[in-house]
Amino acid sequence: MYEILNEKTDWNQSGMYKVGIDIEAGRYILESLGSGYYAVLTGPVGNNDIVDNDNFNGKATVTIKNGQYLQLSRAKFSE
Repeated sequence: MYEILNEKTDWNQSGMYKVGIDIEAGRYILESLGSGYYAVLTGPVGNNDIVDNDNFNGKATVTIKNGQYLQLSRAKFSE
């Protein structure tokens, strides 16, 4: 949605991603932009439970499954 509204492509930073739609299931390495945060959620904003979350500096590893949501704040996918 962010890419469409802001005419961007290949956005890989802060936002919410639906696993299986926006990104593939699997294991990802994240890199913080200052103090980063991620959350793996069971559903969209306002209708979810937290499966995993962390505040981190530097790099963090997260594993996500189809149907989950990944929320990133001050973080991006590491290459």
